[in-house]
Amino acid sequence: MPHAKTQKVRLIVAFADISGFSNFCDAVTNDEVEYDPLMDRFDEIVEKAERETGYSFTDTGDGFMCTVDLVPGNAGRTTLQVLTHLWRILTEIEAAIDTHRKDSVSPEGARVVIAAGYVKRKIKKDGRVILRGKYINLAHNFLDHARGHGVVVHDSARNLISDVLAKKSGIEFVRLKKFKMLSVVKIHPDRRNGRV
Repeated sequence: MPHAKTQKVRLIVAFADISGFSNFCDAVTNDEVEYDPLMDRFDEIVEKAERETGYSFTDTGDGFMCTVDLVPGNAGRTTLQVLTHLWRILTEIEAAIDTHRKDSVSPEGARVVIAAGYVKRKIKKDGRVILRGKYINLAHNFLDHARGHGVVVHDSARNLISDVLAKKSGIEFVRLKKFKMLSVVKIHPDRRNGRV
């Protein structure tokens, strides 16, 4: 049998979810007429995004993780594309939730954390892929700090995106006071110049 293969790779690591989604689902689990169609729609949205983007999204229960290899010369654009696709997916999921919204329980909103860096990718004998490293942990651990902010970018990804964006793009990075290596992405539609 072949041995597991380990390699060091540079990736975009992103975690995305809808804050409060689990509590919302708990409120509708007694009604399969609402819960099952909602979860089917959730799966359809993610599967459609996988087909359209070529990215794979790993289910984390109430959200998903996306990792994409960074290729020299295109890292900034790739980072921005991953961020944009994740936000679109979450927007579609929020629209699906709106059709099943309960008066008493409502999700708090979408959140994304994105970082970039080297991780160890181990391909097991059975084909499973395991990712380990600082940037996986960073992105996951900072997801809580994205609550109420929407998109939070670690400096490792911000530096890549900044290289791609012009100031007149309408996208601004605002540092979080508690964590100086994190920035909230603010979009000013009135200042945007075409597509990002």
